[in-house]
Order: sequence, then C-alpha cells, then structure tokens
Amino acid sequence: MTTPHPQPPRPPHAQPPHPHSPHSQQQAPYAAYPQAAGRPGAAPWPGRAPMQCKICGCQPAAYVTIRAHRGMIALMQFLSKSGPFCRSCGIAVYRQMTAQSLWQGWWSPFSLVVHPIILLMNVIARQQLYRLPPPSGGWHPPLDPGKPVPQRPGAIAFGVILLAIVCLITVSALTGHA
Repeated sequence: MTTPHPQPPRPPHAQPPHPHSPHSQQQAPYAAYPQAAGRPGAAPWPGRAPMQCKICGCQPAAYVTIRAHRGMIALMQFLSKSGPFCRSCGIAVYRQMTAQSLWQGWWSPFSLVVHPIILLMNVIARQQLYRLPPPSGGWHPPLDPGKPVPQRPGAIAFGVILLAIVCLITVSALTGHA
C-alpha cells in the first residue's frame, strides 16, 4: 500500500479548490500565488501561474501570433510564430517578421490584398505586447527588440520602392502619358 504525498500548506489568502475539479484532491504547487484578475500577464485562469515567454522564460507573457508574408510572382508563403512572448521577445519577433514581410510581401498580384491584412494582424499583436510590463525572471535575458520597423533595411527598401512607384505615376499623370 502506498501513502499519498503530503500536500503543501495553503496560505490563508488562497482559495480552496473547486469540489468538482479534477485537481480537487491534489493542489498544484503554484496555485498558492494570488493573481490579480485583468492585470496584464495575470494568470488566464484563477489559481494558475502566469505564462512564461517561450524564448527566455520571463514573465509576464501574452499568447500572440506574429505573421509574415512572402509574395513570389505566382505563389505566396505564409509564415507565423505563435506562443507566449514577453514584451521584449515579442517585440523583437514582431519587428523582424514585419520588416521581412515589408520587403518580401508585395511580389505577387494576390499579395496586394493579403499583405495589408497580415500587417494589420501584426499591429494588433504588437498592441497586446506593448500592454505588458517589462519582463522579469527567466532563464536568460530577453531578446533585444532592436531598431523600430521603419529603420530596418527591409522597410527602408520598401519605402524607396513605394516612393519610386508614386513618383512614376505622378510624372506620367502630369505629362499625359497615362
């Protein structure tokens, strides 16, 4: 006959487990930490620890999906990275994938419709990451977010190409060769 493992003592401010919960007999060791509901990085369910960043292990983290898009004349490629990211790591991934998408995302006719949607979805994910407080803890330092998107080479190249197209359209409209 085996004896059950003793349960750790529960602090007075911790809630008792729900009687119909599958964990009602044994309480997880992290359930003793109180969480403020609605706070960024707070536990998604009462009594559970906040998420950790999948890159560095820092807390708090938000589960987001960051996307990139590549248009290749007749084909398109969709890339994504999902998971819980802390503020720094998530912003670093967002900036890298968005700059890559700005440079490589417009080279297909269908990409003219799809690419702006991908960029809008990334902006929504970025807003979730900006709401998080600075990361702390973790098994190694978070990623360096690096330069903002408009200062990255892919975004600068996109801006130069876009400016050239606008100039060509303007010149052809002014000279009547449209």
